[in-house]
Amino acid sequence: MKFNVHFFVMLLIASVISVADILIYVFKLDYWLAIAISFAIATCIIFINRKKIKIKTDFEKYDIIMFIMLVLTLLAKVFLADEVWDTNNYHIYLQETPFIDKINFDFFPGRTINSFLFPLGDRMHYFFRLIFGYRFGTILSWYAVIVAYYQTKSLIRTVSKSNSKYIPIYANLCYLIHVIYGYICVYHIDLLSMIFILELVYIAFEKENFIKDKQTLYLSFLYSGIATGIKVSNIIIIFVLYFFILVKNIKNLKDIKIQDIPICIILFVLPFGTYAYDNFIQTGSILFPYYNNIFKSRYFANISWHDINFGLPNILYALVWPILISIDPLLGYDYYVYDFSWLMGYVVTISYIIYALIKHKNIKEDKVFQLSILSLIISIVWAKFLMGYARYACYIPILYIVIFASIGIKLEKVDIDKETNKKVYR
Repeated sequence: MKFNVHFFVMLLIASVISVADILIYVFKLDYWLAIAISFAIATCIIFINRKKIKIKTDFEKYDIIMFIMLVLTLLAKVFLADEVWDTNNYHIYLQETPFIDKINFDFFPGRTINSFLFPLGDRMHYFFRLIFGYRFGTILSWYAVIVAYYQTKSLIRTVSKSNSKYIPIYANLCYLIHVIYGYICVYHIDLLSMIFILELVYIAFEKENFIKDKQTLYLSFLYSGIATGIKVSNIIIIFVLYFFILVKNIKNLKDIKIQDIPICIILFVLPFGTYAYDNFIQTGSILFPYYNNIFKSRYFANISWHDINFGLPNILYALVWPILISIDPLLGYDYYVYDFSWLMGYVVTISYIIYALIKHKNIKEDKVFQLSILSLIISIVWAKFLMGYARYACYIPILYIVIFASIGIKLEKVDIDKETNKKVYR
């Protein structure tokens, strides 16, 4: 099992917090005692598997650019405390009181729709807020961007099948995306969930026989559970990713063993199961108040909730949503973090799909084409089912960067054959 050191640290934090919350809920333990026990359990697991776990730094000299940009952003933002509406409305509430009786004791605090969200991401922030205070407690969002930078580099290498010296330069483009640096200094949880979605994308392209590699298979379900525990709406994108993975590995389905199924289910449910169970006990719905037309809680209307004030007027808009929100940001909810990276990335993606279909003879082996198709599907699903909220899909512009970089690296490899005067890829 190979891990980048930064992703491994984030995985450790998420795992320790989720297990600690199980201990708090089941055994009513003190917060710090639960954290200590959970960390001890994690340490034992790491020690037992120490020969299987390989930690790498992936550091290159051009990474200095990333750290300089991060420090400059820090200096620009660190003196401004988080005053975002959502933070005051429910993020701080969920950090401090994940299991409070919201029906009989604290009836629907904040906005009704947010009081029962899975709070894993908020609880991860809470740990650092207790240590560093309110203003510097957002440090985990900063760290998530470092993780995403190294994931972007790994994705570019995998998709482009190259180790170009320009990969760190391309990866630094993520700092030019408004939806990334715009949420660095706040208690939103979107950047935390983003890195686990990106890791699933990396697994989809790095592992040729995903199902046969049991360690990767099990870890992917753990990542999916953490992404869901941080932000429940991620489960829709996770379904898309697993469908894509299954299509790629359709010939390897025979490698699934009976014992794999319960292990995968347990690892998936573990990070958010406690929160879902608590929601069910209190309201009768594990996803309260979402999809209450299915779960039928008596505490909410019999509807599938979504904000009709923003998002797509009709389904056809999903096909061009990244373009529309770049031209007219007011169409989207988080209009202040839209920029032209959505439009440019989407145009490049569509253009490459058309080019590959016309010019390439073996698109099954073209990972840039595969990622372009996956990005297009995710974009349509995001626009239709997640109302096109920018921060709900901050990983999409990063996928666009990977596609753009991979195309650029392909162009680096083009030579002209002197005899035939045709393009030849080195």
